[in-house]
Amino acid sequence: MLKSIEISFPPLPEQQRIVGILDEAFDGIATAKANAERNRQNTRALFESHLQSVFTQRGEGWVETTIGEQIMLQRGFDITKEQQRPGDVPVVSSGGIKSFHDTAMVQPPGVVIGRKGTLGKVFYLENNFWPHKTFWPPISRQKLIAQQLDSLYEQTQRLESIYQQKLAALDELKKSLLHQAFTGEL
Repeated sequence: MLKSIEISFPPLPEQQRIVGILDEAFDGIATAKANAERNRQNTRALFESHLQSVFTQRGEGWVETTIGEQIMLQRGFDITKEQQRPGDVPVVSSGGIKSFHDTAMVQPPGVVIGRKGTLGKVFYLENNFWPHKTFWPPISRQKLIAQQLDSLYEQTQRLESIYQQKLAALDELKKSLLHQAFTGEL
């Protein structure tokens, strides 16, 4: 039954011409994809390199120190709801301000970092809890660094998106060429 089915195909020279076109196009697509992927990786490396340089090229006012010399780490103080008396002093847990009390245990400013429950969540308080000394480098420099890193991050994300779109477009081009080849449109 299969022997009786007629199929059509171009003559050998036409097949060879189509294969030559596809080979050349696929080589070009492969080169373009490799370049786009390399550019995408370079974009990531650029951000990581700049981030690393921020912390290795210290500026004026930077101090080499230890965390222990800069801040005091301390556990919170136990207090139950029943022990709390009405007041305006926030009682802060790993999830933030949960209630208020009439007595403060620590003078401001303070930073509370959750160590159970909501792990790693950070709360800055201008009223009560852990005392916190000045950050290093100076806060003005930290803000500048943060702005620069935010800007660079946005730019690298934009570039990475562009290269990802190029890679997708190249895949679509390859599919289109194959479709044209098999439908006789090439």
